[in-house]
Amino acid sequence: MDKSTNDAVSSSTPTSPSASTPSPPQPSTPSFNDSLLSLFGPTAPSLSKTTSYLMQRLATYSCHISFLKACRDHSFIPKGLRLTSPIPSTRATDIMTRASTSLLTERLNHYRQRFAHSKQNYDDNLRSLHLLLSPDYYQKLLHLHVKKSCYTHKKQLLKHKKKFDALLAEHDTPFLSPYAALPTFDIHTPTFRGPLFTTKPITKDNTTKTVINLSDHPLTTAQTEVLSLGLKFVPTPTTDPTPDLAPLIQNVTKQLGDGMESSVTHQVTSVLSDYDPQRDTTRDNLTKQQRSALTSLKKLKSELRFLPADKGNATVVLTNQQYIDKVNDHLSSGSYTLLSSDPTASITNKLNNVLKKLLKEKKIDASLFKQMRNLHPRWPQLYGQPKIHKPGAPIRPVVSFYNTPLEALHKNPLAHPEAPDAEPPPPQGLPRLPIQIPSIPQPFLPLPLLPRRPVPLHLLRQSAISFE
Repeated sequence: MDKSTNDAVSSSTPTSPSASTPSPPQPSTPSFNDSLLSLFGPTAPSLSKTTSYLMQRLATYSCHISFLKACRDHSFIPKGLRLTSPIPSTRATDIMTRASTSLLTERLNHYRQRFAHSKQNYDDNLRSLHLLLSPDYYQKLLHLHVKKSCYTHKKQLLKHKKKFDALLAEHDTPFLSPYAALPTFDIHTPTFRGPLFTTKPITKDNTTKTVINLSDHPLTTAQTEVLSLGLKFVPTPTTDPTPDLAPLIQNVTKQLGDGMESSVTHQVTSVLSDYDPQRDTTRDNLTKQQRSALTSLKKLKSELRFLPADKGNATVVLTNQQYIDKVNDHLSSGSYTLLSSDPTASITNKLNNVLKKLLKEKKIDASLFKQMRNLHPRWPQLYGQPKIHKPGAPIRPVVSFYNTPLEALHKNPLAHPEAPDAEPPPPQGLPRLPIQIPSIPQPFLPLPLLPRRPVPLHLLRQSAISFE
């Protein structure tokens, strides 16, 4: 085959288009910033970049502010703000603690100032973009920036949640983390005021163990929270307490004797005079809802009784009728005997006669005579503590001998003579009483028991008390 034939065959053989003709290049999609640059000029991309940065800064600052507020309200000091003292003394430690607290406050104010400055710049840039861009591009720009700021917000929230949980575990407090109150960390819009609307301590829900409501009266959540604080909890006074404290302190100082009464009274008076209610920075230890619940519980005292449990450190709620029935069930057990008369006056007269005889014989002085004599005695009081760990919650009887005729005898050391082989006590100017003090009689409650009534003395257990 000659050359011409070969040329003819090669020319007649079909070839692929790609091998012969290269494909035209595909046009690249311009980025959002390129579109802003081509449509609105070089100012638009610069403003967009600055606005995105400011939105992320605002999200970060809001998380910092919320974390520092939570630390302040829970009295926590972050690890980065803790100062250690080279002097191992209590005073030096207190100084460093106050300095660390001041640093925490200063950092909180610093982030608030930075937040306010960034927020002002953000608003200015946003107004400029609103005037420069078309509505479609403006909405598209906001959507992209909000997406970036939400990612930053979520990242910072998880970081601060981990740090605050570590602080709670370190201090072993009965509070929940405020971050646990957030339903989700998927924040769809940036919250420039912080993700936590309140950072006050949230108590753990252990009210079911500390408040046992055996009555048919339902309690609100706030009322249950107040009762869970315990019957010895003291709310922060809302008024000036000094006018009420003065007469109480005066009654106590009268019992100190002539030597210390004037000195203690002067010191207490100087302390009370320095108190200024307007300068008092003590925080209220109850919320507004708990204050309202406390007021409502005081109004229910005529219907309900709030008693300490026999075991478990819980508060038991009973109606007055339930309490009366439980006390009557205990008194009907056969351990008590009804007395025919009231022995209080007889006991008081016999005690006064013995004390007068000892005073006349100069075996006791006038001061001890006044301490051991009770001019206005009352009968012993019986009350019950429910045994919530037993079926039916029966009561455990507790007797209060405050201000009874024989209370002072048991408080005075002369009322407890030592054993015969014991060493004689050092001389104190007072001889031992030449009498044997009998045992205190157990009280007896009337049947039926009336609520909020004292126990009459003629219902004491029938036992002879003699001062022979």
